[in-house]
Amino acid sequence: MSSNSPSWITTRSTVAGNITSVMSTKSSKSASSSTGLLTLDVFNSTMAEHQKTQKETLDQCKRLCESQNAQFSELNECIGRLSLQVVDLKSENEKLHKIISSLSKRVQDLESASSSCRTSSADTIPSILQEIADRERCSRNVIISGAKESSSSVLEDRVSNDVLKITEA
Repeated sequence: MSSNSPSWITTRSTVAGNITSVMSTKSSKSASSSTGLLTLDVFNSTMAEHQKTQKETLDQCKRLCESQNAQFSELNECIGRLSLQVVDLKSENEKLHKIISSLSKRVQDLESASSSCRTSSADTIPSILQEIADRERCSRNVIISGAKESSSSVLEDRVSNDVLKITEA
């Protein structure tokens, strides 16, 4: 047998070899008998060898069985650990999918918010200039409390009316 053969094949060939040697011993001893019958000594010797071979074979089978049981237990433990790892990976995968979904929604919200904030520079520059002009004009304003506001829609009339009210007071 090759050295890479499983141990049960080696054991089986050993048992077969032992049985063959017992059989050849038995046939040679029986052939030496003058009457062709087995003598009690030859029979007892053959039976003892056969029992010894049986015991050796049984011992080899027991060792092989113990070895295979140990390997089976080890494989079961490995399968159990792998099953737990698969469950953990599935759980982690679900969490990551939720996080990705949440982040994707946040990105969409930010993109839509940024697109609504964008205005063209053609609209922005005139509105900024108007705001600056309004602030400069208002920087010279004086607030007088208790004076009635003019109802005229013409700016010059309103200004002259306001100046009259201030000088009278």
